[in-house]
Amino acid sequence: MKCAKGYEIQILKSNAGFYVGTQDNGEPVCRLSEQYWKTELEANDHLKMHTYRTRQAPEIMWCCGGGK
Repeated sequence: MKCAKGYEIQILKSNAGFYVGTQDNGEPVCRLSEQYWKTELEANDHLKMHTYRTRQAPEIMWCCGGGK
């Protein structure tokens, strides 16, 4: 699945844990999920089932197409 800007929505990892987001050339672009999970499997389950809470942040509007 891709965001409106064409970036693949996927599971990424940070020091806080795994999250749903996008990246470009290996660099994070946008963190979509409000939550972090301890395991990649748990995060992937939420992504597949669309059960993660989307963050309310300015970059989300950009990633989702600027208010389309």
